[in-house]
Amino acid sequence: ARACALYSLWLDHRLGARTLERIGFCPAEIDGLGRFRAQLERRLPELIGKDLQCWCPLTTRLCHAEYLLHHVA
Repeated sequence: ARACALYSLWLDHRLGARTLERIGFCPAEIDGLGRFRAQLERRLPELIGKDLQCWCPLTTRLCHAEYLLHHVA
């Protein structure tokens, strides 16, 4: 649940560098996450019409794929 909540905040640009640093990310990781998010945002339209799978348990209501689908819509 925590990973999905952080992922959602990260996708929404509501998880800034200071927060990431406070929870243990180093500057190189924070820079890498920024580059990855930019690439992900450019490629989100490619997900339209695709079936997505995630590693989240089927028994949870929270899922990384659900957050991606929310951003595609």
